[in-house]
Amino acid sequence: MLPEQGRIITTSDGSISEAEVLEHGRRMNRDPRIEPGFSELLDLSNLESGDISLGGIKAVVELERGADRIERSRLAIVAPRDVAFGIGRM
Repeated sequence: MLPEQGRIITTSDGSISEAEVLEHGRRMNRDPRIEPGFSELLDLSNLESGDISLGGIKAVVELERGADRIERSRLAIVAPRDVAFGIGRM
């Protein structure tokens, strides 16, 4: 995290679970260093598999929906593999 620059870089290697994605969202929502208008780079270049359901993605969206800081934020996703691209599209 680079909160002083208004940036967050998140990477995922190997396999990722739905629980890990939800916990990441909760941690970000609780972090006082993350201010409205931040930029996040989600790098899934090394993601090999993901066990995330559509319901899990919807749960993450619901977590973010209540956070004011999300409204002016920007997100870029690097997803060169099919599994990462599929997760990123959700």
